[in-house]
Amino acid sequence: TILLQWYRTLLRERIPGLIGKWEPVIGVSVAEWRIKRMRTRWGSCNISARRIWLNLELAKKPPSCLEYIVVHEMVHLL
Repeated sequence: TILLQWYRTLLRERIPGLIGKWEPVIGVSVAEWRIKRMRTRWGSCNISARRIWLNLELAKKPPSCLEYIVVHEMVHLL
C-alpha cells in the first residue's frame, strides 16, 4: 500500500545516517542493511554476511527506538 511504501521511504532516509554515526563508535562495518515486515522481532543480524534486517514497523516508533535497534543489531557484529 501507499502507506507502507511511505514508511519504507522514511526508514531508507534515516537508517544510513544512524549506521554512519555508530560504525566508528562501535568499531564495526555493516556490509548491507534491509527492511522487511517482521511479526515477532524489531531487527535481526546475519553475522557472517554482516547484514542487518530492520522491521518496517520501526517507522511508526520514535526515532530513538530506531536508533536503539540499529545499535543493538550492530553490536552483534562485534
